Amino acid sequence: MEKTTKVKVDHYNNEVNGTVNATTTFDLRYLVNDQYYDPSQGPILMYTGNEGDIWAFYNNSGFMTDTLAKKLGALVVFAEHRWYGTSYPFGGEAEAKQNANLKYLTVPQVLWDFIDVIEVIKTD
Repeated sequence: MEKTTKVKVDHYNNEVNGTVNATTTFDLRYLVNDQYYDPSQGPILMYTGNEGDIWAFYNNSGFMTDTLAKKLGALVVFAEHRWYGTSYPFGGEAEAKQNANLKYLTVPQVLWDFIDVIEVIKTD
């Protein structure tokens, strides 16, 4: 099942490019497979997205989605990496890839995105 959640463009500051009124969040896409999930004991297996559309990685991960999930009774989550697939801030790919906006494409920002996805999954 494909879903999105709002994440901050900058997890460390409420301003974006020096403007408080700028778009400070964007939709981060993630996929959830609960086919084998046992909520009483199953873990969450999370695939953290690579530099591309999340469906490409999901469609090539049968070991995780079928074998491991079935064996462990796991919920499987694939979170898309910011700036890839459809998870672009600033309105789209062209705007996101402008030099002034690339400062938000960092490992710490991406890790916070994934923490946000996990928090949403755990509350759902």
